[in-house]
Amino acid sequence: MLFLVAVALTHFGTFIFLLFLMAVFILKWYKRQAIMLLSGLLVTSLFLIFILDETRFYRLLTIGGEIFSHPAFQAGIPLLPELILLIFSWILVILGYRILRNNQIQITKMQRSIIFSLMVVLLVYSFPFLDLEYLRRFNLFLCIAQVLLILFLTPWLSDSLLRKMSFGLAAFSVLSTFFLLCIRNRRLLVTK
Repeated sequence: MLFLVAVALTHFGTFIFLLFLMAVFILKWYKRQAIMLLSGLLVTSLFLIFILDETRFYRLLTIGGEIFSHPAFQAGIPLLPELILLIFSWILVILGYRILRNNQIQITKMQRSIIFSLMVVLLVYSFPFLDLEYLRRFNLFLCIAQVLLILFLTPWLSDSLLRKMSFGLAAFSVLSTFFLLCIRNRRLLVTK
């Protein structure tokens, strides 16, 4: 609990991300018994948010109407790095699904719960009908879930697929950095 307070004090978005990941994991692990635990976690978290920042608390209560108000794909195609990040998230979810559905693979209940939780987080945070601003904010957290999912899927992925993913991630990183630098330089030229 102290860890949650420390995260809430440092960054609100990280706190919400952590709460969501914990909630999905607890639901997967404990199933019906999780209702009381999640209710307590939700009430405690909302109380903590209210104490730390009232305006965020009230914004959190009205987020349901805001989060789908201007879907990202109605506003146009996201920037190339954002689009690649979304597609990579969906590919990882498909890989995770295939591994979880394969009955020949020995996966413990804990590993299944963690992989499932990370897949749900990736799907929700990369949902294309989220508001464009929220989608961009959530994109910043996708890398965390992607790296964790890759780490948990690694024992069941082939060496050739791991090499391809490593090359793809390196190429994506270089291209994203180049693309974002070009956009920033273009903005500097426009403002001058």
